[in-house]
Amino acid sequence: MPRIDEITKQQEQKQRYTRHETGKAQRAQREPQQTEPTDRLNLNTALTCPIPTPDTPLKPNRFETPDGKPGWVVRLPEERPLATPAFGNGKLFLGGGYGSYSFYALDLLTGKVDWQIHTKDDGPTAAVVEDEFVAFNTESCTVIVCEVKTGRVVWQEWLGDPLMAQPAVKNGKLYIAYPNRQHQHQLLCADLATGRHLWEQPITGDVISAPVVTDQGVYLACLDGTSFCLDLKDGAVRWQRRDGPRSHP
Repeated sequence: MPRIDEITKQQEQKQRYTRHETGKAQRAQREPQQTEPTDRLNLNTALTCPIPTPDTPLKPNRFETPDGKPGWVVRLPEERPLATPAFGNGKLFLGGGYGSYSFYALDLLTGKVDWQIHTKDDGPTAAVVEDEFVAFNTESCTVIVCEVKTGRVVWQEWLGDPLMAQPAVKNGKLYIAYPNRQHQHQLLCADLATGRHLWEQPITGDVISAPVVTDQGVYLACLDGTSFCLDLKDGAVRWQRRDGPRSHP
């Protein structure tokens, strides 16, 4: 006959196994069920699509992919490296490239120029779009907000030299880092429609990229290795960490 201690040990092992299996079943019920993706990207079946080379600046060349999808390509007259385009309200927004003084709005469907403005400073950045406004800044100093439909400059302000990162916008407010006249960097929050300064917060250096704005705060990473989270209402520092970021949050 098995000894009492052996029976007890077997019972304990059985109880542990039962608890383990019960826990697995409970976790499976709590966790969302993973499903196989319905769409997969198979690069082995990618189609080769020759893109035409435009001869005339700002005249879109239309083409069609082998599976029947229309497209267009445009050559900008500046022929400089371009920042990332922005999309909104049926238009594509982009500057003429580093060293240029041009900013364009192209019709998304046709590639035709809807409007174009000439900036006083060079180097338009990538743009950001919210509602009826498109905002960008130039490398040498100025933040500019235009009407999406017409390109009319709603307001612009010389902030400091240089402005190395594009602005961010959220809920009618614009956020941008800039060096003041004492060469100390600030994070500015301004009203997107009017340019009125709402608050400013000193930061430890220029930012790696545009601030990231969420409902919880304004996040930014500086080139000196410092990260910040600022309060949306007044710019107060919620936390500041010397954690050596290598990218924007």
